[in-house]
Amino acid sequence: MAERPANDPAAEQPADTEAPTGPGSPPPGDPDAERERLDAVRATGLIGVEAGERLDRIARQAAQAAGTPMALISLIDDDRQWNPGVHGPEAPREAPRAFSMCSKAIETPEAFIVPDASKDPEWADAPGVAGPPGVRFYAGQPIDDGEGHLIGVLCVIDTVPRVADDALLTSLRDLAVWARQELLSSSRTADGEADAVATTDRLQELERLQSLVVSTTAHELRTPLTVLRVHAELLESVKDSLGPDERASLEAITGAVTRLQDVSDGLVSDLRGSAGGAEEALRRWLRLEEGSSRVRPVSEPEDDED
Repeated sequence: MAERPANDPAAEQPADTEAPTGPGSPPPGDPDAERERLDAVRATGLIGVEAGERLDRIARQAAQAAGTPMALISLIDDDRQWNPGVHGPEAPREAPRAFSMCSKAIETPEAFIVPDASKDPEWADAPGVAGPPGVRFYAGQPIDDGEGHLIGVLCVIDTVPRVADDALLTSLRDLAVWARQELLSSSRTADGEADAVATTDRLQELERLQSLVVSTTAHELRTPLTVLRVHAELLESVKDSLGPDERASLEAITGAVTRLQDVSDGLVSDLRGSAGGAEEALRRWLRLEEGSSRVRPVSEPEDDED
């Protein structure tokens, strides 16, 4: 357990300071690690978003367990603390990171405690300590994303000095696990929505492919088959004048045309029934490729004559 200065939940950035610095400012360290941490924070999709009752409920239970008037579930972005879960009328949704005790808390995975911020030289002059709401006690349990990135904190805040006992720290740890699941569920939901969009796009593409394959099959197979069948019927009408070899050839041609016509009819029927079947049949039966304006058969490789 680390006993160090506390977050100012109601701190506001001074009007005459564009880039405030304070005990909650990001410490120098590995920029790549901080970049990965920020990516994990933003992956929740909750920066700038009020998550509603599901996170406010956890903050409320933390305040009840601690007996404090305020509790926050925070996310630490690059320059601010955003609180998607809050409890208490004076609990803010946002504070500058430079004056954020939660920003200090995410430096280690251990609980971060400030018994009396007014007597801590690092925090005594912070706006939310020296001014309203007059923060004194702070206890925060960092929240990780399951991959080692400390993305935020579940904290309880009081306006009177306090001591954090083992029971309180245990409650914060347990509730922080719940908070982590809720924070990460937003990221999973976003991924799921993206997957749903990708699936919809894929189905639309298959439907388009299905239409192209059906029309191509009708044109590329049925048209020449019709020509073959018509000429075969013409020859059939004069087969009595043909020799034995010619009649045998005519029977072979007629039988092949009939079989190919049956295959073509069955294939078109299957293609109309399933977009997935269309894609599979496309590759298995017709071996088509998409051209600039239509679908055309792939040319068979010519055998070397040498």
